[in-house]
Amino acid sequence: MQLGIKTGLKGDYQAEITQAKPDFVEVWFNAGKADHYQDLFGYLKRQKVPFGLHFWGALPDQTLANLAYPDRMINHESFKLYRLTLEIAARHRCLYLNLHPAGYRLTRVDFQKEEFKPFSKPAAKKICLINFIHHLSSLGELGQKLGVQILVESAPKYANGTPWTGPAGRLQPVYIGEIPVTDLALDLFNLPNIYFANDFGHTASALTNVSRTQISDFLITTTRKFFDHTRLLHIGYLLPPYIGTDYHGSLLYQEFSTDAAVPNKSEMIKLLKLFVKRADVLALVEPESNHVGNFQALNQLVLAC
Repeated sequence: MQLGIKTGLKGDYQAEITQAKPDFVEVWFNAGKADHYQDLFGYLKRQKVPFGLHFWGALPDQTLANLAYPDRMINHESFKLYRLTLEIAARHRCLYLNLHPAGYRLTRVDFQKEEFKPFSKPAAKKICLINFIHHLSSLGELGQKLGVQILVESAPKYANGTPWTGPAGRLQPVYIGEIPVTDLALDLFNLPNIYFANDFGHTASALTNVSRTQISDFLITTTRKFFDHTRLLHIGYLLPPYIGTDYHGSLLYQEFSTDAAVPNKSEMIKLLKLFVKRADVLALVEPESNHVGNFQALNQLVLAC
């Protein structure tokens, strides 16, 4: 297993990467500002640090890119954004393109205000899933030609309300219609060049109104179910209330060692043990702050496996 760090245009990425010395980096990539990443990409290449892209993108009217909702214009314009990002990823020899599987509903997004605004009713799940598989298959084939893996990340049942960061937003769930892991069939990952990114916090957030034990069992079962298709891990955990929203806490917080966290420290070590000998799997933490400290904490967890 290779260990990495998350970065983007905010913060001092040079200092963090210099301190952490990661095996790889995942870049939070806003497809609407593709030309803003040249300095970051140039630095990573000069430092010889491999990197992948975590796709986020919106259409000109701020509609979140969506390959599933049955709207031909939105599907077409969304696919253009993904294709552009794939071409950029190929040009910079990126490891992968990671994407969230939007979804059953159309939503506008404001990246500055950290705000989601759904504006359509949810469409029929069966139709959305068929549409998503159709477009994802085309994306996978294009990625294969360009030499870039396509990863589909597990999504929580609900998005965080405004703001996305901090504890307040997650207590205000917003249904933006992302396809949760409970609706992703294994057959999806039999498509050429399509693999799974298991965000532990997102996977655990697929369930609501259940006990901590049920969430923990579901996380373990789902991780084993998609094990062979997994290429990326986002290392995170939930805190109560378990209401279908994710939580980007720190592995350095005391809460991570308590039974409030799902998975907690001991459970996380058990999950990591499944992957520790797999050279084809990458792993990183997505905390709201202290990326270097969390990278070092992840290293310690892996050593304990």
